[in-house]
Amino acid sequence: MAQSSSAAKRNTQNTRRRLRNRMYKSRVKSLRKQLETDIQGKKTDSARDRFRELESLLDSGVNKGILHRNAVARTKSRLHHRLNGIQ
Repeated sequence: MAQSSSAAKRNTQNTRRRLRNRMYKSRVKSLRKQLETDIQGKKTDSARDRFRELESLLDSGVNKGILHRNAVARTKSRLHHRLNGIQ
């Protein structure tokens, strides 16, 4: 239990941020799995649309400080190579 009002506020802020970050990362993981399914199924149009959506989501995650920029760059690069492989 927090001993001061500032500590209580900090706990509230941390909880709010943790939940927001968890929701965001879950959304990224779900979209990535859908993209992987499209790539394996060789659904080019659907995969391209999902990749654009995922790319936007990853970039905004970097800007918000939720995801690390190098990890996002690596992820986008790997997915882009896989996407180009189904053509």
